[in-house]
Amino acid sequence: MLRTTKIAALRFWPRNLAWMALAAVLPIAACTVSPRSDDPRAAGIRYSFGGAASREFDVSLARVKAATTAALAAHHLRLEALGILPSGESLRARGPRATVLVELEREGRAVTRMRVTARGKEGIDRRLETDLIIDVADNLNAAAKR
Repeated sequence: MLRTTKIAALRFWPRNLAWMALAAVLPIAACTVSPRSDDPRAAGIRYSFGGAASREFDVSLARVKAATTAALAAHHLRLEALGILPSGESLRARGPRATVLVELEREGRAVTRMRVTARGKEGIDRRLETDLIIDVADNLNAAAKR
């Protein structure tokens, strides 16, 4: 038989305990730390809770696609499929570490948003996502200097 107490605060302690635990966990869950947060090149990368990293580039979609295929090859990822999105393209690559899905979305005439999702054996691979975006940015900067 369940006993009830006369003290109001103790009567609902399981519910209060659940709210206190939730209040302690939510601030921690809202924080996302970049795997390479000390690298200044990772400054423009945003992360979602769904496991995607994204960044916008001020160049055309064709140039970002060329830089992306070079970055995938540098990470020993083999391009498996190309797809067409309503406002861009998608690339799927597979490697020894993970399977990567890259979505390139045209935001304007010279603005392209890149969204990268890398899934490995242990789950989301944030380091690979970040490394790919940084390598694409490096490839675009190298192409602009030529």
